[in-house]
Amino acid sequence: MSWTLTLKVLKLQAQAIFSYAFGAAFYSALIVVLFQRVVEQHKGFLNQYLTVVPKALLRAFNIGGTDLTSFGGFVGAEYLSFIWVVIIAAFAIAFTSGALAKELEEGTLELILAYPLGRLGFFFSKVAALIIALAVIVLATVIGIWLGAVSQHLSIGGSAYVAVAAIGLAFALAIAGYGFLFSALASERGPAALAAAGLTLVFYLVNFAAQTWDALKGLSRLSLFHYYAPKDALNLGRVDGLAIAVLLGVASAGTLGGAVGFRVRDLSP
Repeated sequence: MSWTLTLKVLKLQAQAIFSYAFGAAFYSALIVVLFQRVVEQHKGFLNQYLTVVPKALLRAFNIGGTDLTSFGGFVGAEYLSFIWVVIIAAFAIAFTSGALAKELEEGTLELILAYPLGRLGFFFSKVAALIIALAVIVLATVIGIWLGAVSQHLSIGGSAYVAVAAIGLAFALAIAGYGFLFSALASERGPAALAAAGLTLVFYLVNFAAQTWDALKGLSRLSLFHYYAPKDALNLGRVDGLAIAVLLGVASAGTLGGAVGFRVRDLSP
């Protein structure tokens, strides 16, 4: 791989990375402020409200069975379990679909690969750039939570920040993994992005169905969302090792599959 290419990609994506990171940090801090102002002062009202909200609606936002009056429960439900997922998935899918399929679609890939770098060097340079970009966005998210907690004089252990960063980055890398796979196999950006977004939606729907119908409960382990539990990371200050292993396994399998596919495929658009 080439660190020169990786840095060039990061430079080209700097504005997008900054926008996503700033938005993630700002919304994180806002949600923490809302927790202190709303939940801590109106906990009784919130508990009463939750008794009349349809359980299916809570599960639709990936917050079924969550205690919304706890710090992790509220931040997870209002942000990390749904809105943040949309944000990080949008970035990862946009990046991966543009990293390979877009280059092929625009006819610039063959010119780039004419240099000694080679296909795998080119591929893993793009992978390295995305890992760094995702790490920046995840770090910005955690900093936002920390700033919100400090501003509201909330005592949150350092292990909680580390845990939520670990599970968030692992989840993002899993999406990026199959995003690179689809981008490596596609000849146009649109189909690659659609396939990655579609698979993410399937994972979400499988998790929703498993939480809604007991007969399908066993399917939950087939969904990435089963292993992504930011509320537990914030409340307990730790993550399930198996969950991290599964998410990183999906990330590795998708990325290596993409590398092999990109290495052997015909680059004719």
